[in-house]
Amino acid sequence: MSELNKEEHQIINLNCRLAFDDDARVCAIILKGSMDTEPIISLQGIIKDKTIPFQYNYVVDLNGVTFIGSTGLGFLMTIVKIKRDFVFVSYPDETISKPFRLLGVNFLFRYYLNFDDLKKEPAISSAIIEFLQKEVGAAKEIKHHERWVKILTDYLTTEPLWEEIQSMDPYIHQAKYLDAIAMKSETKYACILYEFLNRIFNETTNIDKTDINEDTIELLAKELVSNAVIHGYDSIKDGIIEAEYKLDTEKLVINVIDYGKGFEQQPDKITDTLGLQLVKKIFDVVEFSEAPPRQIEGRILGKGTTVRLVKYTKSNP
Repeated sequence: MSELNKEEHQIINLNCRLAFDDDARVCAIILKGSMDTEPIISLQGIIKDKTIPFQYNYVVDLNGVTFIGSTGLGFLMTIVKIKRDFVFVSYPDETISKPFRLLGVNFLFRYYLNFDDLKKEPAISSAIIEFLQKEVGAAKEIKHHERWVKILTDYLTTEPLWEEIQSMDPYIHQAKYLDAIAMKSETKYACILYEFLNRIFNETTNIDKTDINEDTIELLAKELVSNAVIHGYDSIKDGIIEAEYKLDTEKLVINVIDYGKGFEQQPDKITDTLGLQLVKKIFDVVEFSEAPPRQIEGRILGKGTTVRLVKYTKSNP
């Protein structure tokens, strides 16, 4: 295993831990605090003095960063310019990623969600990865990443995670703030339905949540979207899946709608699959009917399906 040269610098309100693998020419940078102008200018000088003569690759962990301004972005741009082959950056949370997107520089970096992503890069030694695991902490490596992101990764193979997350931004906004959402007929959009359902259950305080937690909500979202995509649309991707909810003093009602083929059998004779058994365990009423007659932008294959889910309030068993 390579012997690393390690340094730590506390520059005003920014802590920086460095590790240099001189054999592999990889520099790991762990930043914690605010990437303000003054500390970043000092850090930039340190990095340049250490690495420019030898041309390193870089792994930059931003999990502990609370603010990044134009100078901080300029620092990252600098190491892109002086790199040997690559700059890996830990996938940042919304506070940090927003400036990346606004300035259009996000495509310059490679991103890692966890340490396993780094292990796929042969040029990064096990010594560097162990340094990052120890200093960042395996338990904290994805603390900033919401569960919907992890669900999204379940459906990705070769697609760049950063680009996929960006494409989900408008849908996530719907899921967090609206009473009705619409998404494409692809299984990866289970992450959007999860966010929508999770918000509903978190905001609804007068229902029994004995069987409701993040795990069951994830399974529920995946089951509902999968059924709509596979059975409704035959995996055609230009369909539309809608979800909406209403809450009153008596009940919570959630409708999940697709405009696919519709039922292959009578609604009252639908077989209780394992997924449907889960749905019935969570909700007091599960009903199937045709989709409402609406004008939509996506593909319509038939009469469609509405899954109506009802959870009674505690005051109305």
